Amino acid sequence: MPKKEPIHGLFAVNKPSGKAVKQVLQHINHTFRLHAERTRPEMTRRQVVSLGTCFTQTKYWSSGVCVVGVNQGCRYLKSQEKMNERYHATGILGFSTSTKDIVGEVIDTASSSHITRQQILNILPIFQGKIYQEEFKIPETQPFVRPPFIKDFGLLSKRQKKKIINQNYRTPPTTPTTPRVEIQSQKIIHSVKLLEFTKVHKYKPPILINTLKPTDALNFDFGHSQTLETSETSGISEKDMLDTLGFPDESTPINTSLNTLINLLGKSDNHPIFKIDVECSSDAPIGHLIDDIGHRLGSVAFLTELERVRQGDFELYNDTLEWEELERFDNIYDALNDWIRKVRNKELELG
Repeated sequence: MPKKEPIHGLFAVNKPSGKAVKQVLQHINHTFRLHAERTRPEMTRRQVVSLGTCFTQTKYWSSGVCVVGVNQGCRYLKSQEKMNERYHATGILGFSTSTKDIVGEVIDTASSSHITRQQILNILPIFQGKIYQEEFKIPETQPFVRPPFIKDFGLLSKRQKKKIINQNYRTPPTTPTTPRVEIQSQKIIHSVKLLEFTKVHKYKPPILINTLKPTDALNFDFGHSQTLETSETSGISEKDMLDTLGFPDESTPINTSLNTLINLLGKSDNHPIFKIDVECSSDAPIGHLIDDIGHRLGSVAFLTELERVRQGDFELYNDTLEWEELERFDNIYDALNDWIRKVRNKELELG
């Protein structure tokens, strides 16, 4: 079909970490607007394109497949949201947060140096087929109270009448209801596989960000007085440690050793990470799964990185466009045509 006709369909984007879904749609809309200005200058901005996406696990810090619907292709997003998904999730052992992920504050810590790779392999089969159900409470609703009679209503202007009517009579009468509890649809974990387990990694313990203040290291009583010495085995220099704590450049007297200071902050190799491959229902609570794995290991854990590898019919890197490729309209147009071709082939196979 010619490019001047309205296009419809679905395509997938490899959403980078740190980008919100709204930013992705704005970036795509900007590409469509530039193409419309070149090919159809008579069109207004509202006539360019209508975009939509699947709102499942769309956290700004997550990455991976993000399915986008164009014009009438948005009606197929509901079917995509019901399909199974596949994730690569990374968890840090030894810390627990209020939201089970990196956004929340640290609420609990535990020892994790005793955990081995074999222990994780032994407990992962327990979570295959696990069902997560969340209950949410619906509060009590109050009966609708009709507003009182307004004297001299006919003497008011049309603008005042319209304002009063919209404020007082827009809400329809409702019957009062008692509070009740409803259960969310079941989220099933179909398979869990271990991809990586290491004690040396790039992730910083959350205690550096959420709980420790620069003055805590100075006020901490270690019970003995030592001079600050750099350790070749730790791999962290004195200047880097002071920069992390936010100390000034001038020399500051500290009555502790660098090794003890590192133990206070929490070294990365004292808190191992594990990366798992999860195939689950749509919008499954991956953070709760990581937390349950930590408790099974006799410790605690939280989700620090989440990458969607597959959502429905779209797989990462095979069926997705990179962020830089969204700047060209031809790439989006070809991706939409590929999806239309796949849908037609499926219809022919089903007869």
